[in-house]
Amino acid sequence: GDLWPPIIQVIMGLERAVAVFRPVYFKMKSKKRPFWTISFSILFVVASLSAGFLMAWLNRAAKVKYYCGRKAAFSNSYGTFIYVTNVVGYATGFVLNCIAYCKARTFTSKNEKNRNMVRLRYYIAISFFSTILVSIPNLISLTSVLFAKV
Repeated sequence: GDLWPPIIQVIMGLERAVAVFRPVYFKMKSKKRPFWTISFSILFVVASLSAGFLMAWLNRAAKVKYYCGRKAAFSNSYGTFIYVTNVVGYATGFVLNCIAYCKARTFTSKNEKNRNMVRLRYYIAISFFSTILVSIPNLISLTSVLFAKV
């Protein structure tokens, strides 16, 4: 559940950055792109969840001492992994979308700019709100786990 959205944010940002910086390559690979992005997303999520379930099963006899459900169910290290994935994924997606937006503003024509810039603005807005609403609380939880209660 928590792993899928940050991966999608990174893929959206990477896709926009490649479209802006390497438009010919982006057009050439457009037919295979959905297959590879969906495959990578599914593989990452399945591998991560499998590791989480394996850790939960191996530590099934341990007593729970956390308020957070994922730390209690899986482990402290897996909870930290999810926090880091969320923070890095959302922040990376936001930065990539901002870079693509800045680059696209410099070289596109006025007619083309209107169509593509609207999409980039939407991606930036989604990335920004995701970063603010998800990454910052996860960053606070992560610092609480690693350092002290924040």
